[in-house]
Amino acid sequence: MKTFAVKKKGIVLICVAVALAAVWACGIFFPVLQVHEAERSGALDWEISGGQVNGKNSVDISFSCFDVRRKVTEVSCLINDDGTACLSVTTRGIPHFASYEEEPYRIRIPDLSGDFADDASPEIKKIVLESKNDSLVLWEEEVTVDRLTAQMFAIATDNKLSPDEKVNGLLTCFGADSWAPQRKNPDGSFPPRFSARLAETASRYDLTVAFPGDIVLYEKTDALREMRKCSCILIALIDDLDGMTWEYSFDKKKETLRFETSDAAAMLGPENGGGSIKEYGKTAGGLQKVMDAIGFEPSVFIG
Repeated sequence: MKTFAVKKKGIVLICVAVALAAVWACGIFFPVLQVHEAERSGALDWEISGGQVNGKNSVDISFSCFDVRRKVTEVSCLINDDGTACLSVTTRGIPHFASYEEEPYRIRIPDLSGDFADDASPEIKKIVLESKNDSLVLWEEEVTVDRLTAQMFAIATDNKLSPDEKVNGLLTCFGADSWAPQRKNPDGSFPPRFSARLAETASRYDLTVAFPGDIVLYEKTDALREMRKCSCILIALIDDLDGMTWEYSFDKKKETLRFETSDAAAMLGPENGGGSIKEYGKTAGGLQKVMDAIGFEPSVFIG
């Protein structure tokens, strides 16, 4: 009986040890099971370079994760007949205690050494990153589209959003909610840092953006320059928007700035298309050309 009890105790100890080892191993490798298909764009970083191969557009893209404990494991690519390449990125976690210094995941579109090597493959005209929360144009019209431009174009072309929601989303992308300080209401709540009002006039839109307090992020000259740049982008992207008014103050002195389509054409200049501001807003590549022409730089990072 004593020998049996000793053997039973030994078996129990072995089982406990095996269970602990299994729990430890699961804890170490659990992140590997955290697979994200169609990873959201905000979790990804990418670099793009384009060129010509055999007379056709060819684009190289490298993807990596902002989270150093995750890695890109696959990038699927579907090229439509219209030349749009749709990408979807899959990621997974890195095991606990494991170091990771792997090179970014690289893909060439089209891959002329693989499935798209034949001359009948469509000409690449646009590259879109599809994820669970958005769809961003990364490259179009032989132009690399930066993250902010892609996100603004996605907001402007989202059919689920109303014109007012699009305007507010774009103003947030501009960083307009950080231009003026936020003061508490008497009841302790915080009012919006700006208000945007779209008015319809003769089937067209006119926009007014007002700040309740002094603009403090910029000096006056810089603030007016930023307002003009933002106006140019809004007129390019918002259908039927022909003009807008900014209501603001410096040193408690209230002022206004009016900006119309003709002002946008003047900002672009004849060498950049002049009066075709609305045409630029029809594509992400066109919007990027506007951003570059007016020297727009965001005051906030949109991740």
